Amino acid sequence: MGSGRCTGVTHFAVLLANYLAGVPGRRTALLEWNRHGDLARMEAVCMGKQSDRKEFSVLDVLYVKNAGMEELVSCMNRRYERIIIDFGDSFCENRTEFLRCDRKIVLLSFSEWQMERCLEFAAEAACEPKKSWEFYAVFGSEESRMEVRKKLGLPVQRVPFSADAYTITREILKFMRHFDDV
Repeated sequence: MGSGRCTGVTHFAVLLANYLAGVPGRRTALLEWNRHGDLARMEAVCMGKQSDRKEFSVLDVLYVKNAGMEELVSCMNRRYERIIIDFGDSFCENRTEFLRCDRKIVLLSFSEWQMERCLEFAAEAACEPKKSWEFYAVFGSEESRMEVRKKLGLPVQRVPFSADAYTITREILKFMRHFDDV
């Protein structure tokens, strides 16, 4: 889940899926549970064309466009070990499904022009127990990260820069290791 648009949710989800499928070898599916259409564009680039099928695979990861409950159940029945759901930035719309997730990962952005939306997201989610939530940031200054930590009491970790969601660098490898400890 992202606190707003352009926080890096889809890039992070693809990176995480590639890590889980490529390094520990987990059967991994990534479901696009938002209306952004990023996976359709990704399919066109990676496969050379866009199909009417909801699913396609790249590097041992199953990608599911325009997913919902039916596709989630299908992936569970096919015994995918890790199912990543890209909710985009629609917390209010997907609150119930997000709260059902085993791991609740929220990407924040501390860029000056997105800080207001970050604070709005925190207000929207204020009534939810955040004990099991994990907060990460890709963009913005360290000062802003510390300010949000102080103001909102959210322990936000920094995601290492990743220019390519299909490349696992040493820094990404070290960072991603704790995502396979469940």
